[in-house]
Amino acid sequence: MVAERGSARVVDRLKDSLAGLEPPACVNCRVEMIWIMSTLVRQSSASTILHRFVCPRCNGVNDVETEFKPIRVLPDKLTKWRGAANAA
Repeated sequence: MVAERGSARVVDRLKDSLAGLEPPACVNCRVEMIWIMSTLVRQSSASTILHRFVCPRCNGVNDVETEFKPIRVLPDKLTKWRGAANAA
């Protein structure tokens, strides 16, 4: 169950990084390339996602990298231990 949530987060990161990305033009044909896949290359303080595009005319391949900083979200309220005296 935990692994499913972790992989869902990675997929969401990949989708979000692709949403703001404009497809590159092929160097040979000057045609807009088509996205075929994205992979998380490095996951550290600044993560890198590699997007792979292919030209529909000449099958040329182009890679585009995007970087982002992971965001840590803390819970609104943390429960604190009150001890046995305050519990009653």
